[in-house]
Order: sequence, then C-alpha cells, then structure tokens
Amino acid sequence: MAPTHIFHPLPNPHDDNAAAITKLFAEGGPDTTVLLLPSTLYNLVTVINFCHPRTTLGTVGYPTFETGKQAILETRGDKEAGAIHMLNLSGTALKRVHIRGCGGWGRRKPESKEEEERLKREGKLGWVEGGAALVLMGGPQSEDSVIEGCRLEDPRGWTAVSWTSRSDAKTER
Repeated sequence: MAPTHIFHPLPNPHDDNAAAITKLFAEGGPDTTVLLLPSTLYNLVTVINFCHPRTTLGTVGYPTFETGKQAILETRGDKEAGAIHMLNLSGTALKRVHIRGCGGWGRRKPESKEEEERLKREGKLGWVEGGAALVLMGGPQSEDSVIEGCRLEDPRGWTAVSWTSRSDAKTER
C-alpha cells in the first residue's frame, strides 16, 4: 500500500520544508500522498518536487479556501520564485492548498533601498529576475495531472501556473 504522510512544518522557520516534503515523495514512490496541516504556514526555501507518478500534495480534510483552513505554502528563498514542480509525471495532484509567492511589490520596484527593506520586513520579497511560475506542470510524459481547489497568489516569477501539454512539447529529431 502506498504511504500517506501527515507533514508537520519544521520547527525552525528558516528550515526548508520543501526539501523535507520532496524527500517524502522521493522515498515513498508512486502513489505517495503528503498531507499538510490545516491553517498552518510552511516556508519554502526551494521547490517541492514531485518525484513519481500518481503522487498527491494536499491539506488534511481537503478544505475549501473559503473555510480558511487550507495549509499555506510561502516561497521564501532569495532566488527561488517557484513552489511546486510536477513535471513529466502522470496522475499528480495538488489539492486544496494556498500558495503565496510573496512578491508584493505591485507594478513598480521600490524607489529606495529603505523602501525595499521595509517591504521585505513585511514579507513582500519582490520579483525574482527570470523567476519561474509558482507551479510548473505537464510535459511530454505527463497526463491526468490536476490542480484542484487551490489559491495561488502573488507570484515572484512570470505567472502562477505554467503548463505544457503533450502536443506543445518539443521533440528532438
């Protein structure tokens, strides 16, 4: 039977929850499910990588956003805009989580270093030059993957979701 893990955030807020969750996926194999605690914040320094097909990341009980009970993933890495990579794997699922990119600068860069530092203290980290999407999914070996009931906001890269279909994928000749 495939493992299901209830993942508690790491005790030090500067530790990388993404690396620990990726390790659970890597060691668990296909059909692994990792569930996050409701209404709990998880800081991500790097990206959560889905490592096998038919793997799921979600919030315990799969609450809707309106309940305020979804687990919250925040991108906190200095040079990382992404949160989730579900590339080239079939049957992956991201269910009922709230992902915050923590961009927060709006349409313009801060006008001074002081303003930039103030915004960072408020948790608004700004753009990552050349940053990727919050969630990358799809690819030539992927089918039947889903993002269900999630809120994705304030990306630090160019978009919240980037999806490549099988027909859009480039092939070598």
